[in-house]
Amino acid sequence: MVRVEGLAVRPGHRVRKGERLEVTIPKALPSSLLAEEMPLGIVYEDQWVLVLDKPAGLTVHPGAGRTHGTVVNALLAHWAGFGEMGDAIRPGIVHRLDKGTSGLMVVAKDQECQRRLAEQLARRELERRYLALVWGVVREPEGRIDVPIGRHPLHRQKMAPAGVRRREAVTEYWTLERYAEMSLVECRLLTGRTHQIRVHCQWIGHPVVGDPDYGGVRRRQWGKLSPQVGEALAALPSQALHAYRLRLAHPATGQVMVFTSQPRQEMLELLSALGSRVVDRLVPAQEAAD
Repeated sequence: MVRVEGLAVRPGHRVRKGERLEVTIPKALPSSLLAEEMPLGIVYEDQWVLVLDKPAGLTVHPGAGRTHGTVVNALLAHWAGFGEMGDAIRPGIVHRLDKGTSGLMVVAKDQECQRRLAEQLARRELERRYLALVWGVVREPEGRIDVPIGRHPLHRQKMAPAGVRRREAVTEYWTLERYAEMSLVECRLLTGRTHQIRVHCQWIGHPVVGDPDYGGVRRRQWGKLSPQVGEALAALPSQALHAYRLRLAHPATGQVMVFTSQPRQEMLELLSALGSRVVDRLVPAQEAAD
């Protein structure tokens, strides 16, 4: 779709002064994905954007042989306009959450709003904060993890600091509470790499509790836990990671909007068993319900 002096060239071709570039923009194709009625957990919606509270276990968009049972399929059933946005796989999607991660994400309802939100994301103005329960006692009150991440050289579904085609990845964190065998930290993404928080937490020696891919299971340590904590941990279906706060400038009006969400019930029960007192202060239950 891009030619230099009428010829197709390699992606790494360096253009020279005076060369003529021809760009063919293909016609946008409507999505051929199946619309599926599924609960979306909509927190906010207007004619331009939609903010939803994604449950753990739900994939955001189709890929790798999956064509149904995703957030996108549910969006297509919720509003037919998503199927006319020109992206057959990810209509309206601005940023993603891992399948096992719950919490807030914003979706655009037209291409211009999607572009503006993507620009906010690139300028680090769209703020995403997470609550992560990690293994071990995190001694530092706060920190910054600046470690590039790429595709794992052996396991293609995973990421790694020593991975292929590494890209900048920066996470800031604050230690909120410390328990006997775990800590609760708040993380802020400055970049949005795949599995970023999970990889970075493993990198500093504190993998996210329950993470099946990055050292978060640690069954050998279960014997050190109280029966109440052990029972709550056993009921946790995936990593204890929740996107609890989202701050953005509305792409149409410019109004600054802040949304918060309480962690899912299994994570709340584990935090309660640990004696946590901070979550209700960060995200009051009444505010999350509104």
